[in-house]
Amino acid sequence: MPHPPMPQPEEDPALRAELERALEPYRELLPPEMLQHFRETLADALTTHPVAARLLERVRPQPVVVASGELDETGAPAGSDADDEAKGRAG
Repeated sequence: MPHPPMPQPEEDPALRAELERALEPYRELLPPEMLQHFRETLADALTTHPVAARLLERVRPQPVVVASGELDETGAPAGSDADDEAKGRAG
């Protein structure tokens, strides 16, 4: 089974913030090419290594709950139109 595509730092604010934080001490010490190589290597590690990926998930902002209730398997509120449509196709 193929792996999902690795998120790009431009598309992922949490990944981008962690990369910037990690690389900041080296900006005055390393040439841009080396910083770019370190950025790519660190981004790969943070998105593919199981432990690093879990740590990255921990720094992500948590979703804000605006109402409580049950969710179906797709994450939609149970009893929603999407839930009814799925039942109609299955039945």
